[in-house]
Amino acid sequence: MGKKKILIIDDEANFTKLIKLNLELTGQYEVRTENNGLLGLAAAKEFKPDLILLDIAIPGMNGYEIASAIRDDKTLKDVSIIFMTGKELDSRSLQERVAELGAYCYLEKPCDSPEILTKITEILG
Repeated sequence: MGKKKILIIDDEANFTKLIKLNLELTGQYEVRTENNGLLGLAAAKEFKPDLILLDIAIPGMNGYEIASAIRDDKTLKDVSIIFMTGKELDSRSLQERVAELGAYCYLEKPCDSPEILTKITEILG
C-alpha cells in the first residue's frame, strides 16, 4: 500500500516545514505544503490528498472558504480536514463551523507534531 497524502495549508512557513519533516520521518506519508489559501486550494485539486491540515486565518482565501470549496468539488468532497487555529475564537462557534464544513476536528495552535500525528492516525489509520 502506498503512502497516504497529506496537504498542509498554513501561512506559517516554519510551522509547515517542521510538521512536513516530522510526518515524512514516519515513512507513512507524502506531504505537500502551501502558505497561501488560493495556492493551497489549487494544490488540493492537483495533489488529491487523503487529509488536509488547514489553518483558518490564512492569506488569499481563509480556511473556511477553502473547506467549503473542497466540499463543493466532486473529486475532493470526501477528503478529511483538520482545522488548525491560533486565534482566540469562540470555541462553540468554531465547533459549529467545523461540523458544518464536515471537518474531523480542530487543533489549537501551538500544536505539536505528536498531537497532530495522533489525530492523523485516528483518521487515516
